Amino acid sequence: MEATLSHKVSNRLFSKKALFLARSALFALGAVIASGIRLAAQSPEDALALQQKGDWAAAEIVWRQLTLSAPADFRYWTSLGACLAHQGRFGEAIEDYRKSLRLSPHDPQTNFNLGLAYFKTGKLERAIQPLTVAEGALPQGAEQIRLVLGMSYYGTGQASKAIPYLEGAAGHEPANAELQLTLARAYLQANAFDKAREQFVRMLSVNPDSAQVHLLLAQAYDGLGKSEEALQEFRLATKHGGTRGAHFGAGYLLLRDKHYDEAITEFRTELTANPNDYAALGYLGDALLKAGSREDASSSLRASIAVEDKLWITHFDLGIIAQTEKDYPGAIDEFRRAIAADARRPEVHYRLAQVYAAVGRRGEAEAERHKVQSLHAERNDDLVIKVTGTSQ
Repeated sequence: MEATLSHKVSNRLFSKKALFLARSALFALGAVIASGIRLAAQSPEDALALQQKGDWAAAEIVWRQLTLSAPADFRYWTSLGACLAHQGRFGEAIEDYRKSLRLSPHDPQTNFNLGLAYFKTGKLERAIQPLTVAEGALPQGAEQIRLVLGMSYYGTGQASKAIPYLEGAAGHEPANAELQLTLARAYLQANAFDKAREQFVRMLSVNPDSAQVHLLLAQAYDGLGKSEEALQEFRLATKHGGTRGAHFGAGYLLLRDKHYDEAITEFRTELTANPNDYAALGYLGDALLKAGSREDASSSLRASIAVEDKLWITHFDLGIIAQTEKDYPGAIDEFRRAIAADARRPEVHYRLAQVYAAVGRRGEAEAERHKVQSLHAERNDDLVIKVTGTSQ
C-alpha cells in the first residue's frame, strides 16, 4: 500500500480555480498586450486610437489592412493578434502571434502575448516556452509573467519548477487566498511536506474553519509520517463541512494502520455522499477482505471496477479470493490484471508465483519469484539513495 495520501487525495480535489487564478489577475494587462507597439505611420496610429476607445473590432480591420500591405512587418501581426485576443478569439490570435514570431522569433512582447493566449486556452505546456523568452525582457509585466509561468508549470505537473515563481507571486499578494492555496498544493505535489504544512497552518490562522485546508494539511502530515495528526485533520475537515475526500482519507489511514472496522465505517460514509467513488469502493473492498468478509469484499471490489478500472488493489484482492477458492485460472487472470495496473508490486508477483506453482507451471513460477527479488532489491537501493545520496 502507498506510503502517503498526497497524490491520492489531492488529485481528486484539484481546484479548477487554480488554473484560472492568473487569468483574472492578468485582465488589467490588456493595455500591455496591445499598446506596446507605436509606429510612425498614420494608419497604425489610427488603429491605436481605436484601441484606446475600446473599439477592438474596428482596430482589427485596420491591422488586417496593414498586414496585407506590409506582411513582413512582425509588429502588425502582433497588433492584429492583440485585437483578436481582446475579442476573446484566442485561437485566431495565436496564429497571428506565430506569424509574427516567424518574422521576429525573439520579440518579447509577442512571446508574452502568445504565452498568455496559450494559457487562456488551457494549453499550459505550450505557454511555458514563449513566456520564458519574455521573462526579464518586459519589466512592466514581470510579476504577471512570472505568475503565469508558475501557474503553467503547476498545471502541467511540474511543481518543483512552479514553486519559485509561485513563492514570488504569493509574497507580493499575501491576502490572495487562492494563490496561497495553489502554492501549498505545489509543495504537496513536490513532496515538500514540511513547507506544505507550514503554509496550511498559516492559512488556518486566517480561516480556521476551512474544510479544504484541513483536508490538505492532513495529506502534509501523512507525508511527514504523522498519522495521528493527519487523522485529526481529516476529522476536522468533516467537522467543518468537508464531505468529499475527508472520510476516504481517514479510512485509508485507518486501513493502513489495520483498524479495519473503523476504516470500513469511513469508506461507507464517503460512499453515502459519493456513491460512485471508485477508490472508496475499492479500498472498502480491501478493508472488508482483510476483516474476513469475503463475499462483501468481492461485491465492493467489482463495483469499483465497474465504475472505473484503475486500481491495482481491486484485481489483487479478487485474485486472493480466487486463489483461496482454488479458482487458479481466475486468480492468474486477476493477478495479471493487477500487474498491468502496477507492475512494481512485489506482493502481486509473489502471489502469482504461488498460483503458477500450484498448477505446475514451474518456469513461470520461478520467473515471478525472481521478479519479487528484483523489486525488493530496487526498493532497498531506492532507500539507500534516499538516505545517503548514493547507490550501493
